Amino acid sequence: MKGLFHTVTPWHSAHAYVSAAVLLQDDLGRISIHFRDDFENVLARGTWGYFSGGVKDSETLTDAAIRELYEETGIHAGADELKPIAKAYCNETPEGAHHYIFLLERCVKSSDICLNEGAGFAFIHKDQIDSFTLQPVVHRVLKYYFKVT
Repeated sequence: MKGLFHTVTPWHSAHAYVSAAVLLQDDLGRISIHFRDDFENVLARGTWGYFSGGVKDSETLTDAAIRELYEETGIHAGADELKPIAKAYCNETPEGAHHYIFLLERCVKSSDICLNEGAGFAFIHKDQIDSFTLQPVVHRVLKYYFKVT
């Protein structure tokens, strides 16, 4: 599965945290972003990211993406609905992180999302990317996504 992701940042093979993320799209072609809580124990707090989370030892990337999507949004997705989009290395944390990003291949409405984590979410189009305080790695991934779609 890892070979199906396009690399959008310099890649470091050193051991790092592994994260699976899911981008949601609405019927207008906008992509979801997720506002992280501003609590002291939250990484990248108070910034916009994507729906994502760590991959557990016993999980595949797809399993983790499905679990995190459900935990954070209440949306059920099947493995056949997830399309690998990109992988990116995030060097903004001391240990680094490998992000694997999927696209949910069905449209989602705001009303479909039951936000269980974070402080909010939005759907944005390519001209709005620079209007949000996105995590740098998320900014690079979204720029890539909108360039190839």
